[in-house]
Amino acid sequence: MSEPEAAGEARRYHVATCPVCRELALKTFVAEQVVQFECGGCGSFGITAAARPILSGKSQEVCRGWLERARQQVAASGGFALVDIENQPIA
Repeated sequence: MSEPEAAGEARRYHVATCPVCRELALKTFVAEQVVQFECGGCGSFGITAAARPILSGKSQEVCRGWLERARQQVAASGGFALVDIENQPIA
């Protein structure tokens, strides 16, 4: 999802660690508080600055569940899966 930005520039991706599976992935900044990840295992998703530190302390199983919940919430609209504290699974 490397669509050109409003200024006509392509997003710049950087190597990072996926916050869900903890494998190498690419990340780019979408907005001030949202980072987009392109991961070979987890696919494309965004994560808010508020949710990212919470994920770092959770097991991979919990992280995958949180991402799946975000995907289910946007499945009908075909939108972008965004991991946020609002869709954190209760566990």
